[in-house]
Amino acid sequence: VVESFAEQSIRNDENLWDAQWWRRTGHEQVGLLGNASLWTRQIILNRQTPALHTAFATVLGTRKLLTNHDRYALFRPAQMHSERGTVTNLHLDMNPWIYLQGRHYILVYDL
Repeated sequence: VVESFAEQSIRNDENLWDAQWWRRTGHEQVGLLGNASLWTRQIILNRQTPALHTAFATVLGTRKLLTNHDRYALFRPAQMHSERGTVTNLHLDMNPWIYLQGRHYILVYDL
């Protein structure tokens, strides 16, 4: 997304990861890319790959995971660039309390 605006490959040159490109593609202070959810076949497959589930299950110590599908976030390294820091917050696009009450809504896509 960022490279489509930059019209050049910037993924390997951190000096080009400045606010100019991030502002044009989304919300730089929260790391979001674009203003819409992405619903391509590959993105949906990426979200449900067994390797990703295993990684999160290992880190979180449970195989019972809840996720949703929405936009993507990409955070630039901020340790050496304090101006790249993002806001501190918790943002939920779904209500986890409904899930915990046993009211599950599942969408199934034929991929």
